[in-house]
Amino acid sequence: MYVLIDVVMNHMGNEFFFEGHQSDTAPFRFHENHGLREYRLITRRAASELYDTPAGKQPYMDFYFNNTWVPEATYSSPFYGQYGEAAWDQGQGTYDGSDFHHNGDLQNYADPWEINVAKIYGTMDDLRLEHSRVQDKYIAMTQALIQSADVDGFRVDTPMQVPLPFYKRWAPEIRNFAKSLGKERFGLFGEFYVTTERYATMTGRGKDNGMYGQDRFIAGEATLKGGIVYPYYWYTFTALVYKRPRFADGFALAYEQENRMIDTFDPSTNRSEYAQWIFCNNHDNWRIQSLTGKAQLLMCLAVITFWPGLPLHYAGDEQDLGTPGSALDGWAREELSPSIAWSAVKTTPQGNPADRDNFDMTSSTYRHIARLNALRRAYFAGFGSATCDQVGSPVPQVQDLLIFWRGCDEQGRVTVIANFHTEESRVATFYSPWAEGTRLTDAQEDGVEVVVQSGGLISLPVAPLQALILVLGAVRPVPPTVVEVQPGHAAILAVDQSPAEKFRISVRFDRPMDSFVASVVTLDGRPGKFSCVDSSCQAAFLELDSVAALADGFHEVAVPSGVQGVDGQEMFATFRSSFLVHRGRDVIAEPQMHEQPGLICMDFGHLCHEASGAKWMRMQNVRQHSKWSEWVPYQNVSDWLVYPGIPVLVQYHAGWHHEMFLRGDFNGWGEIQEGRMKRALP
Repeated sequence: MYVLIDVVMNHMGNEFFFEGHQSDTAPFRFHENHGLREYRLITRRAASELYDTPAGKQPYMDFYFNNTWVPEATYSSPFYGQYGEAAWDQGQGTYDGSDFHHNGDLQNYADPWEINVAKIYGTMDDLRLEHSRVQDKYIAMTQALIQSADVDGFRVDTPMQVPLPFYKRWAPEIRNFAKSLGKERFGLFGEFYVTTERYATMTGRGKDNGMYGQDRFIAGEATLKGGIVYPYYWYTFTALVYKRPRFADGFALAYEQENRMIDTFDPSTNRSEYAQWIFCNNHDNWRIQSLTGKAQLLMCLAVITFWPGLPLHYAGDEQDLGTPGSALDGWAREELSPSIAWSAVKTTPQGNPADRDNFDMTSSTYRHIARLNALRRAYFAGFGSATCDQVGSPVPQVQDLLIFWRGCDEQGRVTVIANFHTEESRVATFYSPWAEGTRLTDAQEDGVEVVVQSGGLISLPVAPLQALILVLGAVRPVPPTVVEVQPGHAAILAVDQSPAEKFRISVRFDRPMDSFVASVVTLDGRPGKFSCVDSSCQAAFLELDSVAALADGFHEVAVPSGVQGVDGQEMFATFRSSFLVHRGRDVIAEPQMHEQPGLICMDFGHLCHEASGAKWMRMQNVRQHSKWSEWVPYQNVSDWLVYPGIPVLVQYHAGWHHEMFLRGDFNGWGEIQEGRMKRALP
């Protein structure tokens, strides 16, 4: 597993306002025009609340503002705009000694100066990243982050609002530092929520709008390896949400034009590598399935799995989450752990799937995506040449269909046929690179076989929103997986409501397994108690006298990676699933329970808790100016001073992964053993 951290380069807090504009928008200023200079920065907090620094009282510990005007100062350029155009500074005068920009609020995103130096939303102080002094600080910070947190790459937020001179210095410094730590291919990827012309300036060595289709590049070393790109998403969105399936043909055109505009050469491998991230959903937009349906998402997933670049999955898609709205308005960022917040929005007749623990490795969509990823590894894991990124498609495309093929060699070539029409079937008739008589198999649907006709002709019907993944001959094998677990993931078992009969815990696989698997399936980390259901060992079980044999709290069933099916294929990832056992009323089992009779107990000096599975808790007497206690380990009975007539509020933290640890004042932010953060094993 690799760890990538999301970093925001230029945006800070909201510690300053522009002089004269404490509560309104500050119009953009650049240098000094018509007697109007760039703004002085005024701190929002009193001097007594600021930090003592080498630069005096400052709202930030490491980055300092300075309101001294330097009349001869200029901006290190060129900067670049939305159309890939270079902008060179022809003026003079700025607050060069300040680590922040003093230019006002960002309003015109198309202006190459304003997009790079103005304050976004009027709420985020903007660092002067084109200045070598600020670059030095940022390089030191990110180097420390890589070394201390063992980071393998950065996902760079809003890179289009950062001057290119910063990346030209920062990126090679970071790569070289990471290499000194043994990280030979440290990843640098951007969130390219911007035009292709703009992200072309910061992909690889970069190209401006006068360099397309030529072996010419912006001066300096390579910057970002690639990033999250939107052209393919917008074609998908338009075709599926607006029901204009003819836009499916935009994929091939966009890929051809994009490759003329961006630099994909990687000097570390001495070859071109298309490394853009392709996606169906993201945090800035509504999930496609919440606007359309699950069938649209499944078709899109097949496309991004085999399109060049890296398929990017938005967390929650694999669990069928579909809360309306985007993360920008507070929705569509559903956590995968229980929260009663999501019960406010009912997305299915049964409620909102986000309202429960959704680390469910047996969910149908999770297994569907896992299989797609396994197929991608089976056909493209040997990526070793630029040939792997070459895309072929019919000319012209078949209306409403996306048809393409690619492969690192002929034996591994994959052909994808996707019907973007939501209601009507289409006939895919096209000439392919396959020889006559070649038998192709659909890797998604068992039993679907296509025989190539004369001249490479393929002709077959494609149902609405169907995606076929055609491969040569038999489908390459993929790892075994668990398809069912009992009790189901996140099940809640009330002992006093369960029958006093034998209780079975079981896991079922998608194929017969080596009988050794039964000996390594664990309950709460203890192996050796499970048995094969029959000689095929496609299922393993543990039988107890009753549910009452289990203690209150969370219990975990696990199957380690590496166990083999009888076909010799090994499980790719460790399987885990948990369930909760409780007796009586319980706040963890019943999250909608907001009152607990008997919570205040023992003469107003204690709290008696009923929260099976809770690991930590904190308390608060609900009155004016009251504060939460520190997080403390859960106890059934805890000391707490209660006042007559004053309600008590308790929060519980339960059921996190055993490789995760809390940090806070309660453990000296990891300095003492209890709850200490530690590196998870790969």
